[in-house]
Amino acid sequence: MDKILKDALKSQIGFPTPVTVALLVAATDIVTSLLLARMELGQTARVAIALLPIPANVWLIAIILRSLRRLDEFLKRIQFEAVAVAFLTTGLAALTYGQLQKAQVVGPLNVGLIWGFMAVSYALGYAVAARHYR
Repeated sequence: MDKILKDALKSQIGFPTPVTVALLVAATDIVTSLLLARMELGQTARVAIALLPIPANVWLIAIILRSLRRLDEFLKRIQFEAVAVAFLTTGLAALTYGQLQKAQVVGPLNVGLIWGFMAVSYALGYAVAARHYR
């Protein structure tokens, strides 16, 4: 099992695991999205609900960065390549989708699809980098 996965599943004393935080963040994101889609609220309430996931997401970023800093140089290099692949392919996909929207061939972009695409791109980038350095 990879060290980053072991770290993600291992709890630190007094700290939840990155996987636990990621699940809490996902739940927060889903609940706020459902509230905004299904409830009739005033503008102030809608803005407050829309901004509600930010602290949880910042917390997740901090936990992920803490986990990455504990990796050895070899694993950091693999993670760097995986993140670079995810960042660049997601940017290209968003640019392409935006151009297709301007061409009026596709509808509005679902933000959930962006995260899903980024996760798949990261997994592919990780697999390619890990295989390359084998």
